[in-house]
Amino acid sequence: GALAEVCNPIIMPDGESKSRGGEFWTPYRNGDKDMADFFKIWLRYNPEPDMPNKKGPGYFIEMWDHLANTKEGRRLISTDQGFKSWFVQFLDLRGRWINSVGSATTMKLWMDYGGSKEHPFNMTEFIKLDGDSQDGGFKTFDQFFLRAIKKGKRPLDETACVVSPCDGGAFYLQEENTRMTDHCRFILKEKSRDEFHLGDALPGYGNAFIGGPLIDFLLWFTDYHHFHAPVDGTVIHVGEYQGSYNYDFDNYDPKNPYAPAPLEGSDKVGYYNQLNKHKRFIWIIKTDNMGLVAMIAIGFWGVGSIISDVRPKQKLKKGEYMGHFGYGGSSIMLAFEPQQHNIKFLRDISSPDKPLLMKVRQGIGFERR
Repeated sequence: GALAEVCNPIIMPDGESKSRGGEFWTPYRNGDKDMADFFKIWLRYNPEPDMPNKKGPGYFIEMWDHLANTKEGRRLISTDQGFKSWFVQFLDLRGRWINSVGSATTMKLWMDYGGSKEHPFNMTEFIKLDGDSQDGGFKTFDQFFLRAIKKGKRPLDETACVVSPCDGGAFYLQEENTRMTDHCRFILKEKSRDEFHLGDALPGYGNAFIGGPLIDFLLWFTDYHHFHAPVDGTVIHVGEYQGSYNYDFDNYDPKNPYAPAPLEGSDKVGYYNQLNKHKRFIWIIKTDNMGLVAMIAIGFWGVGSIISDVRPKQKLKKGEYMGHFGYGGSSIMLAFEPQQHNIKFLRDISSPDKPLLMKVRQGIGFERR
């Protein structure tokens, strides 16, 4: 059913099946290709840059998203326990492959890659393990993915009181609204009308940020996947929520009593309406002049790990190193209290649909009034 749906331009919204997603899945619908072969190829796929005649780093995840976002695909993901268990194991195996020596066959392509307008990439900004080697000395794709930045390539903006926690595209998701009546529900008009539940995404603290500015930084596969402190302050809470690597697999951490339960009746695969179900790390930072600031690191698209180097009660300086993501697509959100933030934009981060490309430790659009 999902294969039939994803290939039908009448059923799929916004003509999505006319994209390469519908074209990709047509041979599988027609029986010319087997689904088992799709997963076998994806399992050992070594990510390639977005170049002519190359698939790109997110190719198989993107194709799978087309299928998973159909009505039948969502039903399979939400109700078939056997598939859920199998797919989590598949993603674990995929992570092991990315960390194996067999995953490094595309390294020379990455060393020569010049990026794109939407996703800039410049290897001269990063440290190669072997500067004389054509493959940069990276023995696994994971080593390359977690490459370190050269000293001086991400200078700290000392004049801003809030800086970007990462490289990526910045979206402005919520304007301040002091008259909001439904205190856990945001309708994001430019994001397929996804519903964003801040209270669920930030257990114990979400309601403190309702009505305040909410900024999302989306990291593409080519971005530097380490993150840094956005503000000066003291960490008063650190929370790790297992969530799921991909979609709604309900594999929450039973040892964490504050981990949120799945929303009843939820069968969607969207990014924001499933935020409380994705794997994530949360830090609540108390500042001197802006009240509380929440930073949420979210693992989308098969991210299997988020590593934090920060402890509760730790004092942070803006720009200070905080941790990194495992391989995949990732996002970092910043939330501010509505009445306490006393800050304003320095940059034009105003759209929920058109990202402003940012670099880590760069001033992101706020300064003290």
